[in-house]
Amino acid sequence: MIIGICNGRRIVASKKLKRQNFFCPICGEPVVLRAGKVKMAHFAHRKNTNCASSEGETQEHLLGKKQLYHWTAKKGLRPRYEVYLSEIQQRPDILLSKENGTQIALEFQCSPLSIERLMQRNQGYKQLHIQVWWILGAPYLKQKLSATKRAQFMQLVHGQLVILYWSTADNRLVVWQPLENLTWNVSEARLNNVQLISQTRALQQQVMRADAQIQEIQQRCYLQGHSVVEIPLVCHAWNKTVLPLKVSPIIWRTTLLLKLECYQIGEQWHVQEWLELLVAESEEQWLQFACLAPEQEEKLRLSLSRTYTRRLLEARIIRYHQGIVTLCRRAEWFTSYEQKINYLSRCTKKSNH
Repeated sequence: MIIGICNGRRIVASKKLKRQNFFCPICGEPVVLRAGKVKMAHFAHRKNTNCASSEGETQEHLLGKKQLYHWTAKKGLRPRYEVYLSEIQQRPDILLSKENGTQIALEFQCSPLSIERLMQRNQGYKQLHIQVWWILGAPYLKQKLSATKRAQFMQLVHGQLVILYWSTADNRLVVWQPLENLTWNVSEARLNNVQLISQTRALQQQVMRADAQIQEIQQRCYLQGHSVVEIPLVCHAWNKTVLPLKVSPIIWRTTLLLKLECYQIGEQWHVQEWLELLVAESEEQWLQFACLAPEQEEKLRLSLSRTYTRRLLEARIIRYHQGIVTLCRRAEWFTSYEQKINYLSRCTKKSNH
C-alpha cells in the first residue's frame, strides 16, 4: 500500500522518508517502509497479519496507482490514495471527489478477479452512493479478453459502454468502446452473398469438427427437422460484433427462430411483450455484466432484440402494426448444404452482371 500513518498523519510512501514508526491506516498494526531498487516505495505488513490490506502488490499495481493519482489530480478531481471505507470494509485504490460532491472510486485491477467478488465490491460502493470505475492493468491489456471477461468489466462511463485500461508503459488511459456508434443500439452491417457462403462453409466445418456450441444447436435443429447449415438467411449475422452473448449471433438467432416455430401462425404480442419474449427465450445465452445495473443490462439485451426484430420484419416473418407484432409465416429453411451454396453462388453471379 502507498499510504501509512506516522504521528497521526497520512503519509505517502517515498524513498525520501526517514526510517521511523509507521502504522497501517486500516488495522493500526506497524508496517514497514519498503524502498528498494526493484519496486516503488510502499508500506508492507509484517508476516502473519490478518489485515485485509496485507495482500502483496505488484510493481505494475503500485506504479499504476501513482500515475492515476497524478493524472486525476491534473484534472482537478482531488484524488486520495487508499481511503478506507469502514461501513463496507473496502479500500479503493484512489477515491475522487468532484466539485458537485460526487465521489468516484478508481479500482486499478491487475490480478484475476472473480465476477462474484467484483459484484460484491460494486454493491458496496452502490450502498454508499459512490460511482466506481474499474481500470485494467497490463496483464489484461496484453491479452485478448474472452467474451465473459469483456462483459465482466464493461461499464457505463459518461453514457458510453466502455472497458477502461491504464497503460503504465505510456502513462495514459486506454478506452475501448465495444459497440459501434457509441450508443446502446446494436448496429448491424449486412452480409453480401460471398460472406454468406463463407459463413455457411464455416458452419459446415464446425459441424464436421463436432464443435461444442454447434453440436448443441445442431441437436435443436435436428429435433425440428432441420440442420444448422440450412438456416435461413435471416439467421446470419456478423460474428465479430461484440454482443452480450455467450454464443455467436448466428446461434442466438437460430435458437430464437426455432422457438418461434413452436408458436401458432397469427400469434400476437404487444411490441414490448415481444421484445421481452426474445430476451426470455434466450435467457441461458446472455452474458453477465457485473458493472452494469440490472436495468442497463436489460436495455442492452432489448437493443439486440430490436435489431433482430427489424430483420424478421424485412423477411416478412412477422408484421408490425399499431404497436402489435404478429407472427405471419415460418422462415424458409434450405433443404441441404449443397442447395444453399448453389443458391448463394447463383445470386453472386447475378449481382456481378
